[in-house]
Amino acid sequence: MTRELEAVDWRGIRREYFKVVSDLPLVACVYIDLDDRVMNALGHTLAAMDRIDSRMDRLSCGPDRTAFGNAVINWMHGTQSADDRLDCSFTASLIPLRNINQKQGTTKPFLAAAQRVFAASEAKRNANTMGHFIDSLVAEGQAAAEMILLIMQGEYNRGLSSFLRQIMGIGTIVDTLLDARGDYQRGELTLVPGVYFYCRLVLAVIRRGPRLIMVFPQRRLLFRYCLSYLDRRSEPLLPCDA
Repeated sequence: MTRELEAVDWRGIRREYFKVVSDLPLVACVYIDLDDRVMNALGHTLAAMDRIDSRMDRLSCGPDRTAFGNAVINWMHGTQSADDRLDCSFTASLIPLRNINQKQGTTKPFLAAAQRVFAASEAKRNANTMGHFIDSLVAEGQAAAEMILLIMQGEYNRGLSSFLRQIMGIGTIVDTLLDARGDYQRGELTLVPGVYFYCRLVLAVIRRGPRLIMVFPQRRLLFRYCLSYLDRRSEPLLPCDA
């Protein structure tokens, strides 16, 4: 008998995280069909990533963010049962993701990738040159792509793997283009988002665009998929949009 999948708790999760999961089958089907188990695991992963990211953003001090990230990693490893930084409701929301990794045997590489996300995110906050800033954005997105691929547990091919690494490396740049002013006002960026800042980010997207186009054969679908992320209010794409 097939074990019933645990429903994903999307309460409080930002729209763009839900959209990533909802849209993934439409672009992934160009390479491979994703079954219900994989989609459920990805839902738990993206929901947990948003909860962790949201908690991290509330911390104004770098050492506090590092300590929080380490506490999450230790708890996910199962080497730390309690920490003042992690309340019971928060850790309860991460249990499905911890269970998925333990069942699949992906805990160690998954958390190694999570640590790279944390490190790149902190480097992005502290970057004082655009080159370092953009490198940190891309590293953050590609490490997050590695987390998603690990959760998929081999249910992908080389084309989908390349696509996810490319699109998520670009996606973090696009997110910054949309959110930079607010991020700066909240003290999440060192660099001032002026004309030069935005020009460099746009150029970074343009430079990486050809590589993304090369790994995705359906140009019209790719265009609609990318365009839909330029509006935070955008709903998940419907099959007819493809």
